[in-house]
Order: sequence, then structure tokens, then C-alpha cells
Amino acid sequence: MNLSEQGGNKISILTLLSRSLTVLAAILIIVSCGSNQTASDSPVNYKEVALSESDQKVDQAAVKRQPVSVSPITRDSEPQPSNDYVVGPGDELTINVNGEESMRELRLSVDGNGFIQLPIVNRINVLNLSVAEIQENLVSAFTREFIDPWVVVTVSRYRSRPIYMLGEFQSPGVIHMERPTNITQALGLAGGMTDKAYLEGARLLRDDKIVAVDVEAILNQGRFDQNVWLRSGDTLYVPSVQELKIYVLGAVQEPGVQPYQKEIGVLAAIAAAGGAVKGEAKLKDTRIIRTYSAVSGELMTIDVADLLRGRRPDFQLRPGDIVFIPNRPIANWNLVINQIAPTFQLVSDVLAPFVEIEFLIQNQ
Repeated sequence: MNLSEQGGNKISILTLLSRSLTVLAAILIIVSCGSNQTASDSPVNYKEVALSESDQKVDQAAVKRQPVSVSPITRDSEPQPSNDYVVGPGDELTINVNGEESMRELRLSVDGNGFIQLPIVNRINVLNLSVAEIQENLVSAFTREFIDPWVVVTVSRYRSRPIYMLGEFQSPGVIHMERPTNITQALGLAGGMTDKAYLEGARLLRDDKIVAVDVEAILNQGRFDQNVWLRSGDTLYVPSVQELKIYVLGAVQEPGVQPYQKEIGVLAAIAAAGGAVKGEAKLKDTRIIRTYSAVSGELMTIDVADLLRGRRPDFQLRPGDIVFIPNRPIANWNLVINQIAPTFQLVSDVLAPFVEIEFLIQNQ
């Protein structure tokens, strides 16, 4: 046997192996369609299957891809915060008046309405005032009791500008801003990230929404134009690789969230969801919503029926993918999202990419 014949046999064997594995996954789904039992948690592994060039082209043709992206917010799109700290509820001030023993080193907390309580002048409003402005107001207030009073004001505890650092940080918790702070500075204050951090899933949340900023691009691609100034109440969240999930929704026996497993394909994910609902699932019109970051994603239509026939290998999923099998023909992506939205409002958490769908809709 010559070398060319050997090569031909290798390609044939690999192709046969690829088809056999795909059929195996298909059998799992077909069997599960008539049952509510969840398939094995272990997905079929296609890592060692080498596809021929023609098979790769067929695989690419099976998926209709529509990249989507949004313009990120940048440091230039928002005004830079003032370097002068303004006082808010929860801050603590230390005040000295005339060196008087009874009014030396007065430590006063700012109440929820922005007031402090002082001897002689009683309640003074300090909300959203700088230290210099508070000092000037107190001099005016004490002038009624003292001749040429002098007042010294300092902020002894900063508590009114919290940033929440959640997830895989070396020092997770609450950071209280003492001065203007951007994303990279906040990451540094939290001690950086652990080796379990999934940086592609890092998110900046503000007012219960994901901000259009790609944290991974800032750190690994030098996109410092997105290194925006943080606001009080912002949350930086970095998930763990151990918490990665995928979502299988629509016409399956057990729709919901699944732990992400490396190399998992769409057939295995559907099988793990109990299989497609027999007689209802429109497998040829299966949709996948994929988010790469808070500013980019991809909308895909895939013919799962063809995968079941073994015409091409399983389609590999990524963390955060949403697989949706409709039970009726779908005319456009807005209809897909409208059907998915009620489910995500019930089961999603801060990591769920549902929050990002509103970004994707704007580009349709």
C-alpha cells in the first residue's frame, strides 16, 4: 500500500468516526424525546476527531451567523469627576472649632439626609459639599457666637461612595472611593483577580444593567478608552470558571440552566435538557444567542435536524450561550427574544446574558 492510499484510508476512518459520534449524540436526543429523564451529564467529546476540509466547509454552511455589536461608552463620552470629594450620607467628619476643649476632634457622622449635629449651631446640612465649602459654612455659623472663629474640617471615614467588587478578586468586598476611580484602579484596589477568574465574563453593572464596557479588552487589548470612571453604587463582577453556564430553552423537556462543560455541543446540551419535545420542536430553526462581552455578540440559526442525521459534527457551545428551540416558525430575532425574556426574568442571575439582549436588539 502506498502513502497516498494510506492517507485516503486515514481520512475515511476519521470521517466515519466523526459521523458515528454525531449519530451517537443524535440517538441520545431521539431516545429522550419520549421521556422526561435527563441524559448523562458527560457530553460527547469530539476533540480528537479531525475533520476534512470539505466537512469543515459544510459545517460552516450549516450555521447562519449574524455578528452584532454596540458602541461602548468611553472616558471621553462622560465628564471627568471633580477631584474635590463631596460629602454624602455615611461619611464621618472630624471638626475642630477654635481649639476649644469641648469642640476639639469632634467626630460626626453624616446622617441619611446629609446633616451633622454640632454644639451651639445644632444641625448643619453638608450634603454634596466639599470640605472647603463645609468649613466656610461653619465659620459663618459660629460667627454668631465667636469673634473671628476658625474651623478645621477633615473627612475621617469615607463611606458614601461605595463600589462593590464581587467574584474572583483577591480581596472581594466593598471599596469606598476617596477620589475619582476608574476600572483598572478599582481592580488594583481589590488586589487583582484569582487564577479562577473568567475574564471574558467580567461585567460592570450600574443601575441593575450591564454597562457597555469590555473589561477583558481593557486589560488584554489595551482598550483604555473604555477604562471609564466609576460611580457610587457600581458593581464589578468577575465570575469563576467553575460557575460557567449555558441555557437551553424552548421546546425541550426540561428547559433551564446547565453547568458549562468543556467541549459540550448543542446536541449534548439538548439531550441534557431531556431532549426535544416530540412533534413540537422546530429543530431546523434552532437559535443560539452568544455574547462575547458587554459590547459584542452573535446571533446564530442552526439546523439541528441536519446534525441529528449525522451530516455534520455537533456544534460546540461557549459559556453563556442561549440555545432556543422554537415550537413554531420564527420570522425574526425580536420574536425569539420576546419568547425568551419571560423565562430569564424568572431564573436569571447577575451573570445571565439576558441583560445584554437589550443591547443586541438595538442593532436589529
